[in-house]
Amino acid sequence: MSSQAPNVNGLPCGDPSLGLCQQSRCVANECVFDTTQVGSNCLCGFCADCSTLNGTNGELCGGNCQFDTIDAKLRPKPLSLLLAIPCKYDRINVDIAKDCPGRTIFRGEDGYFNVSLPGDCRCRSGKLFCGLQPDVVFHGYGDPMYGSPDLDPPFPPECGISNCQANGDWEIHTSCSKELYLGQKFGPQMDIILHGYCQTIGNKPAGCGFLDTPNPYQCTEQPSHQPSDQPSV
Repeated sequence: MSSQAPNVNGLPCGDPSLGLCQQSRCVANECVFDTTQVGSNCLCGFCADCSTLNGTNGELCGGNCQFDTIDAKLRPKPLSLLLAIPCKYDRINVDIAKDCPGRTIFRGEDGYFNVSLPGDCRCRSGKLFCGLQPDVVFHGYGDPMYGSPDLDPPFPPECGISNCQANGDWEIHTSCSKELYLGQKFGPQMDIILHGYCQTIGNKPAGCGFLDTPNPYQCTEQPSHQPSDQPSV
């Protein structure tokens, strides 16, 4: 991320590279959420000041993007997802959307896993920027995996969102018909964190957003592989 702008009353401040819903303005010498963003489109929802929300609204808000519990299907869908994943995993095996099965994604040099539609996969609609819909399915992730008798319970409550299978498969649902927001955790150990995204509106790229917190998994070893078909978010 770029360096933060200085605090000058009335002017933008903070880190502009955080993207959608993360713009700040200096008020009384403090860098605060810029309220002109409220209601603007973001991933499956709209911009809001997460720090002011309580209850379910607060739980489903991350990176100042509030999941729309009423009309999420009408909101922007993910074009790519940036995931923070524990260091013991150097790769993940996924099916991306419906037409890109059996993909292996490696940890990037920035320490994150970037899930986006590979260049050799075409949108079913024939358009260029259809995104990741309807889901990203994970294979063989977790220790123990979903469905294992060593996991207590084998199918925990989050399986209602992640569609866990007895063979250990599970998904991040990307059509916005289920909860999807920055900071959301996934997986049998709830150790995958959605750290960033780029979105699409009307099959066109429409900006990116990120958490303002560092990657909790600071891996010391550099990745041994870097996929060439995974663009940065």
